[in-house]
Amino acid sequence: MINKSINLFGAGDSIIEAPATLTAFQFPESTKWWEPVVFAYGGTADGSYIITGTDVVDVTISGFEVDGLDREPGSGHRAAGILLRNADGLVSNNVVRNMLINGSETFGIIAYGIQLLRLIVITSAAGLAVVLLQMVMQERMLIPLPRLQTTPLLVLV
Repeated sequence: MINKSINLFGAGDSIIEAPATLTAFQFPESTKWWEPVVFAYGGTADGSYIITGTDVVDVTISGFEVDGLDREPGSGHRAAGILLRNADGLVSNNVVRNMLINGSETFGIIAYGIQLLRLIVITSAAGLAVVLLQMVMQERMLIPLPRLQTTPLLVLV
């Protein structure tokens, strides 16, 4: 959970693994509870893990393998490898793996809130990439990574 401006760069084989139990979060832009492996957000978290506010953080996350360890999210929850909420910055050269779908709503990388995503480069395990430049987010953007890593990434804006 990241709630400040920060630059994170992986070196070598840098892996971020999901813990056995993930904390669930909710925020005004979504009616669902989210269980992210990596969560960068602007705003304030209350004691019940509800995120509110308009603060924006500037975050770079680059050069990591994010491993969801094939854990299934709790009932009615969504899972994400990387979840951004009110976060400007750069997400690049990351691979999201082992995000168990099994009937659950599961995403590789997803962004919510009002943010300026100056450059995002997402690469799947198959080497497929999507580049988005100078995009101002007002609602949400879904960037799911297919579990089998055999089809192109799908971007819904």
